[in-house]
Amino acid sequence: MASFIKDPHFFTKTLLGGVRSGRLESSTADIEQHLKETHGDEEREIPLGECPRIEVEEPTEFPLDIKEPTWKEIQDVVKKARTGSPPGPSGIPYMGMNLIIKAAGRETRGPRTESGIYQPSNRGCMDDLTVTTTTHVQARWVLSVLEEVVSWARMTFKARKSRCMILKKGHLTRQFKLKVQRQEIPSIVDNPIKCLGKWFDASQKDTNSSNNMQKQATEWMRKIDKSVEGIERSISSYLRRWFGVPSSFSNIGLYSRTSALQLPLSSVVEEFKVTKARLVKTLRDSKDAKIRQAGTQTRTGRKWSASQSVEQAEGALKHRDMIGATCSGRQGLGATHFQGWEGTDDKEKRSTIQGEIRREEERARKARAVEMGSQGAWTRWKLPERKLTWTDLWRYEPLRIQFLLRSVYDTLPSPANLHQWGLVEEPKCQLCQERGTMSRILSACKTALTQGRYQWRHDQVLREMAEVLEVERKRKSPPRKHKPSFIRFVKAGD
Repeated sequence: MASFIKDPHFFTKTLLGGVRSGRLESSTADIEQHLKETHGDEEREIPLGECPRIEVEEPTEFPLDIKEPTWKEIQDVVKKARTGSPPGPSGIPYMGMNLIIKAAGRETRGPRTESGIYQPSNRGCMDDLTVTTTTHVQARWVLSVLEEVVSWARMTFKARKSRCMILKKGHLTRQFKLKVQRQEIPSIVDNPIKCLGKWFDASQKDTNSSNNMQKQATEWMRKIDKSVEGIERSISSYLRRWFGVPSSFSNIGLYSRTSALQLPLSSVVEEFKVTKARLVKTLRDSKDAKIRQAGTQTRTGRKWSASQSVEQAEGALKHRDMIGATCSGRQGLGATHFQGWEGTDDKEKRSTIQGEIRREEERARKARAVEMGSQGAWTRWKLPERKLTWTDLWRYEPLRIQFLLRSVYDTLPSPANLHQWGLVEEPKCQLCQERGTMSRILSACKTALTQGRYQWRHDQVLREMAEVLEVERKRKSPPRKHKPSFIRFVKAGD
């Protein structure tokens, strides 16, 4: 724990990063020669000529921007690149990829969904390509066209990095083999592959991926369930241990955004729901008609449905739009900003839906807190909220964070709590002989107030400051000589 507090970034890097091994012994000349042989093209300056598979594209509405990117574009490349304007030099390779996909897409249609929409046989993302057909014969047609066009463009496929999956009556089969550029494409049966953080193997299930993810998460928590809630329970248990709070400490104290003491932590379940809701909204409101009409189902388990939550959030936002801006207390007109549902674009609607789902989760946490006796007492307080940042967590001592959490959620060993836990016979305060609740011990004991125990430490600090100030006041300091300052006037006509 001490090494983590001292340098959390280095601790996390050494904890989760693999051990590096090996040493580069090749010279710079050998590396350059290898790159030249692997990625170089001696016929680069020779025109490709015409390909019968490539159709003539219609002229673009805007001319192609082929000038060098400006410094401002280089600074903004991480944020947006050039998505709002015609592609520049960096977009040319992806335009070529699009030509290849279109050339192979005319060979056959993709599989038919339950809604009756035929999906494209080819899908591309950056430099990755996915081919989906109904029969293996159609797959060979597409691969033959792809091979012809790619060979014409003087490019090659990496068959060993590709995978094929052939299903016959719902089961994987090795009866058929697919090749591209005279190289056999490995089957997913013998060579599982990881794509976008998920493993695809012969089982065709997510069980292995879920188990591996759970084991990995548990191992990480040990050094620093198959369900999202199980992962959150594991994370919460370690958070309680690190913060020094008891195991009965509620998750509301860890993840609430409206409690009296708020931590900079986010619930895994909440992030899961927000992500699924964003996926539902993206697929349903896609600009591609085939994606909108495909009827894709987003699986979220039995306890919660992403589609229903999105519909409820949309209904709540439309109802709020009908009500309009409301003021609370002594707020005047226009004091609060109101974001209407109608008139917003798709991006703003997705963001608003996610915010509404987060608010619904927070309302559920607040309802559970009201039902609690001790740990929900903060719901009846009339005090300003306090938010702890990551900087505060790194700077504060562990005992200070522990005291803050346990005092707000009433888990300190007060006489009333000790009596409730069966550790003492009397729940009385030792000074005033009243019931020793947390609020009484910290600020409402009449005897402590009379004896000045609450302000003793405060007074001691002020006494030390007063002594230092008195010494400085009595110290004789030489008088300061002030030089006269003159005003320089401007003469008329100057």
